Amino acid sequence: KNLSVDGFDKSFATNHIGLQAMLMEIEKLNSKKPAMVVIVGSKLERNGLVDPEIMLKHRGKKLNDRPDEEYTAVKHYSDTKLCNQMLSTALLERWPETKVFSVSPGMVDTGLWRNFPNWFQILTWPIRKVALRTPEDAALGVVYACASEEAGKEKSGTFFVDGTVEESSEKSRDVDKARRLWEVVDNLIRDRQKNTVK
Repeated sequence: KNLSVDGFDKSFATNHIGLQAMLMEIEKLNSKKPAMVVIVGSKLERNGLVDPEIMLKHRGKKLNDRPDEEYTAVKHYSDTKLCNQMLSTALLERWPETKVFSVSPGMVDTGLWRNFPNWFQILTWPIRKVALRTPEDAALGVVYACASEEAGKEKSGTFFVDGTVEESSEKSRDVDKARRLWEVVDNLIRDRQKNTVK
């Protein structure tokens, strides 16, 4: 597991903290919230495990109590994507006037595969080239959620998978836990900003 320059788990910082930090800035700057927020999620969030109290205790270096010997890149990615889906839930409460969507683009052949062991990259290369989506294809689902008339008719909190509506995991819709995750990440970001200013 790698750490970001700010001392957070690198995948968590990339997939979640940066996104929430941007939303916190929007919240500070605008009295009027944006009309729409579209979060790039993943169906893998259903396999995620997130505990905001462990996250707070370990200052963003650890997201749950999963034993180290059970760690895999896919499980960890799922954890960060559960954070994203919980962010969507938190925004429903924080920004009720904003339409919040999340989109799972499916399995995509991106640079993220570089985080897997070399043997796995070599073994899966032919499958990735044939069976996985290109980044351009995957972006179509995000564009659909942002711009299509059909998507615009869906209620806030909708989770799109291949242009169809699916329900996100029950744990991602836990309002109290989603609110707590927002608070913990807010705390981590503010503490880091204070330490940077010193």
